[in-house]
Amino acid sequence: MHRNDVHIPGEGDLLKKICLAVRECNFAELSSFLQDSNLEGEDSIDEQEKLAIVESVEYWKERMTAIRDMEHYTASEYLLAQWDRYDKSRRESLAPDQDRLEQVLPEQFHFALKTAVFQKALAGYLELYNLSGIADVEVLYRVGRIYKGLGNYESAIESLELAHQQKKNDPRILSTLADSYSLVNETRAAKLFFRESLFIDPAVFRLHDCESSFIHKIVEVMKEEGIPEDLLPYYLPVYGSVLGVFSVKRELKPVEIGRLKQSIHELEQEKLQGGRSASKALLLNRYFWLLDHFDTIKAPRSERIPILAQIKQLDSSLYERYIH
Repeated sequence: MHRNDVHIPGEGDLLKKICLAVRECNFAELSSFLQDSNLEGEDSIDEQEKLAIVESVEYWKERMTAIRDMEHYTASEYLLAQWDRYDKSRRESLAPDQDRLEQVLPEQFHFALKTAVFQKALAGYLELYNLSGIADVEVLYRVGRIYKGLGNYESAIESLELAHQQKKNDPRILSTLADSYSLVNETRAAKLFFRESLFIDPAVFRLHDCESSFIHKIVEVMKEEGIPEDLLPYYLPVYGSVLGVFSVKRELKPVEIGRLKQSIHELEQEKLQGGRSASKALLLNRYFWLLDHFDTIKAPRSERIPILAQIKQLDSSLYERYIH
């Protein structure tokens, strides 16, 4: 096979042409081209990069073939799930003790691949949305997530706000909406929604998908202080409060206060019995959430003192930073 047999249009270096072919989902032709060509004399791509690209192209060629007989919505669900699996594998391969081909996969190629997969998935979701006339919250969330991944933040916000109207306390929707707002410099809304999401359930927070600069600054502080990777989402709302980043607060409703106090009681009992590795962070999280509520209603210091004492007992260093 000759290089011209494959649809890699345009002028410029080979990597750019390959990325364009990926964006157009020409995986079968690109696979044949990469398998048959040794790319000798190409300055823009070395042998390790070629092997990494071939591995990814083969993976997605199989998946694009698999969706041919699927309904569009089913295909979209499949592609998004496969992307999460693929991206997780790629991120895990970047660990210092690993030595896999994905380490040399060019970022330019990875972005082109994400664009191709997300655009393909988006088409099925939009078709379902337009044909059904029903604003299903899960479809709205996925559409918003895809738009954000494609860099269309305004459309992401529009879709996610519709989802949020139907499901106010979904931490996935809240965090994706927060990230989208941060990317259009709506910082106040971003901080509020991030805070809400992380207080409700930090376990579902997708740190690897988060693009907000102020979130990553908090993460840098946590890493410098030795917080383990798996506990970063749990400590994120705690450090966000201690560092004064989550400065946008709201008054809790009576039913929310009741649930919060019940959750605190359960976590305190869990902590006494050993608990999970995340128990301490979750309990600190709840304490700071309650303190935020006291701030918004200007509660007397007497109501804050017992909570501050609990924080001091759990982590005296964080307590000192918070009060100063």
